[in-house]
Amino acid sequence: MGKIRIAAIIAGLSLASTVRVPIPGQSPMDAGAAEKTRYQGRVAIWYGSHFEDTASHDWGPIKEWNGPFHPLLGEYKTSDPEIVRQHLRWLRRAGVDVIFYDVCRIQPELTLLELPKQKTLQLIVEELSHQEGETRKLQLVLWLEKWNANPTAEQYRFGLEYIRERLAQNAFYFRLDGKPLVVTYLNGASSEIDALDREYAPFLTIRRLSPYPNVKGWRYFGPAGDAECMTVNPGADGFMEEAFIAKYVNKQTIDGEAYRQRGRAAVEQRAGGKTFEDQLLQARRVDPKIIFISGWNDWAWCLQIEPAKEYGFQYVDIAARLLGREAETRPYRDRAPVPSGRSPGRAIQGTRVVADVGPPKAYRDGRPAARFRLDAIDDGRVLRHGDGPGRCDALGAREAIVFAWKDDYFLHYDGAGPKGWLACLATSKDLRNWTKHGPVLDFGPQGQMDSASASSPWVYHDARRWHMFYLGTPNTSPAPDLVPSFPYVTMKAQSRSPFGPWEKQYGVVPFMTKPGTYYATTASPGHVLRSGSGYLMFFSGSVLSRGIKRTLGIARTNDLDRAWTLDPEPIVPLEEQIENSSLYYEKADKTWWLFTNHIGIDKRGEYTDAVWVYWTHDLAKWDREQKAVVLDGRNCSWSKDGIGMPSVVQVGRRLAVFYDAPGGTSVSHMERDIGLAWLNLPLVRPERSSGKELRQPFVGPDRLFD
Repeated sequence: MGKIRIAAIIAGLSLASTVRVPIPGQSPMDAGAAEKTRYQGRVAIWYGSHFEDTASHDWGPIKEWNGPFHPLLGEYKTSDPEIVRQHLRWLRRAGVDVIFYDVCRIQPELTLLELPKQKTLQLIVEELSHQEGETRKLQLVLWLEKWNANPTAEQYRFGLEYIRERLAQNAFYFRLDGKPLVVTYLNGASSEIDALDREYAPFLTIRRLSPYPNVKGWRYFGPAGDAECMTVNPGADGFMEEAFIAKYVNKQTIDGEAYRQRGRAAVEQRAGGKTFEDQLLQARRVDPKIIFISGWNDWAWCLQIEPAKEYGFQYVDIAARLLGREAETRPYRDRAPVPSGRSPGRAIQGTRVVADVGPPKAYRDGRPAARFRLDAIDDGRVLRHGDGPGRCDALGAREAIVFAWKDDYFLHYDGAGPKGWLACLATSKDLRNWTKHGPVLDFGPQGQMDSASASSPWVYHDARRWHMFYLGTPNTSPAPDLVPSFPYVTMKAQSRSPFGPWEKQYGVVPFMTKPGTYYATTASPGHVLRSGSGYLMFFSGSVLSRGIKRTLGIARTNDLDRAWTLDPEPIVPLEEQIENSSLYYEKADKTWWLFTNHIGIDKRGEYTDAVWVYWTHDLAKWDREQKAVVLDGRNCSWSKDGIGMPSVVQVGRRLAVFYDAPGGTSVSHMERDIGLAWLNLPLVRPERSSGKELRQPFVGPDRLFD
C-alpha cells in the first residue's frame, strides 16, 4: 500500500486509532454479547499485492528500520500458490467474507494497464473460482490505486473496464447495491477520475476510500464510518513507509536510528490486541452493512492482522470471536497452520525455537526472563467453567492435565466449587468438545492433608492399575474463592479404570515438604514417566524466602506404592520461578521438552503469566538458559496477562498444549477456563544456546503407559 503522507498526518492518525471515537447510531454491545451474536453484514479486508517479488520495498523496511512484527510465513511471495492458499484459509478462519485486493504494485511498478499480468490476482481468482469444498466462500473486490500518485485517466478506465468485462460476471465478485463494487484510493484530487466515476456509475458501485476525515467516502483508519461501512484496524504507524519514501523516493538524508526506535511505539499502540477489540466492538454497535478491516498484510504500516511470529493468530481469532463467528470458523482452526520459521519457496515442518525479537521482558524484582520463543498457535477456549455437575466448577476450571487412552482423551482439571477445589474429569474424542463427569476425588476427613483440597492429579498406568498422584492441602484462602494454600504435598489414589472410581491410599506417602530444602513449602506432583526399571516424577517445589520462590525437582522410585526419593538439588535454580511440568520427547533429534508455568510479577503481585519450555538431551541435566516462551499474552487470543499451567499430548504430527487462563487482562485465580494451543512437530531447538552446544548425553524416551 502506498500513500502520500506527512509526519503530522501519521502522528495524528496513529493517535486517533487508540482513542474511542463516538459513532452516531451506536447500540449497546459488550464483548460477551458480540461473541454470542453473529454479525450479519459482510466483513471485508485489505489484501496487498506488494509481495510478488523480493524487491527492497517488500520486506526491506522491516529489516532496515527494525519493524516490530514479522510474518509467521517468513519473507513470502504472494506469487507462490501455497502462500495464497494459506492466506485464504486464514482469512476464512478470521471470519472474513470479502477480499479488497489492492492492485498497486511498487517494485517493479505495474500500472492498471498491466492488471492481466498480476500473478497474485490470477492466483486469487483461480482459488475463488473453485470453492466447492469450502464451508466459507470468499468474495473479491478490486481496489484501484497507484502508489504515491494517482493513475492516469487511461489507466483508471482500463481498470474499470477490466472489472466490468473480466471479473464482475463471476459469482465470487462482490456486489453492493446490486452492482459490482469497486474501491478507489486516490493520493489527491482528480477531476478526470471524478468524471469516469460518474460515467461508470450505471454499471458499478464505486466507493472512494481515504485516510483524510475531510474527504468524502469510506475511511481507511478506524474506528470511523457510518451505517454503510465501518473501518477498524489493530493500530497504525507508517514510520517504515515514511522512511522509505524519504530515503529512496525523495532522496533525503534521514535519521535512521530514530526510525528504528519507533517500532516499540507501534507495539504499545496495539495494547496487546485491545485496540482491535475496542474498534470491532464500536463497529458492532453501529451494525453497518460492511465492517472493513484495513489491513491483512500491510506490514509497512503495522496495520496487519496476518499471523506474526510475535503474536501468532491473536488478531485472526479476535476477529472471529467478536464477529460472533467462532463456531463457523472452527473448521479452519482444525488443521495446523504453517509454523514460524518458514523460508520462501520451500516447505518446512515443525516449530523452531527463535530469538525473541520483541521488547525484552523485565520483571520488577529482576527474576529471569526467556530470550527465546517457541510460539504455539492458539485455538482459544475449549472448556468453560460454570456448567459442571453439582456446580463443581462454578467458580473456575484450571490446572488442565490431559492424556490419551484408547479412543478417548481424558482431562483432569481443578474445579473451583462452592466447597473448595477438587479434581474433576472431562472426556473428549476431538480435544474440543468435552463431556464433564464431575469430581473424581472428594475432600479428605479432618486431620488428613487433603481435607481442604484434593486436586491437580497426574496419572500413570502400569498395565495392572491406574495410579494417581494428586495435590493435598488442609488450608485455603477465605470463602468464596477457597484457593488452596500452603503447604502442598503429594498424595496417592488408585483405580482399575481411568474413569474411576478412585480409592485414596492414605497409607502411601509419596513425599512431603521438608524444611531446609528447595521443597520446604510445597512438594506437589508432576509428570510421571518410566526410566529403566524405575520411575521419575518432575515435581514442583518452593520455599518462602523474601517471598515465594519456585522450581522443579526430580523424584525417583522403583515402586509406585512406596515413598519416593527426591533429588537434593532442583533441575534449575529457584529464581526461575516455575511450577508444574509436562514432558514431550522429540524422537527426531532425541530431545526432551519440559513444559512448565512461569510466575511473573508486577504491581498487581505475582501471577501465572506464561507457558515456558526447557529442552535437554539428558533428563538429569538442564540448562536454565535453554528455555523459551510458548504461550503468553502476545500469542494467546483471549487472555493477555494470565496464562496458567500447561500439559501436552501428541496428536498426529502436532502437539496439543492445554492451559488455563482468566481471559482479558485479569490475573485472578478464579473464573478461569481451559484453552488449547498447537505446536507443529517436530520441535526444533536452536543450533546453539548461551554459547554452548546443546548436545548432551542421551537418556531414552519416557513411557507414560506400560
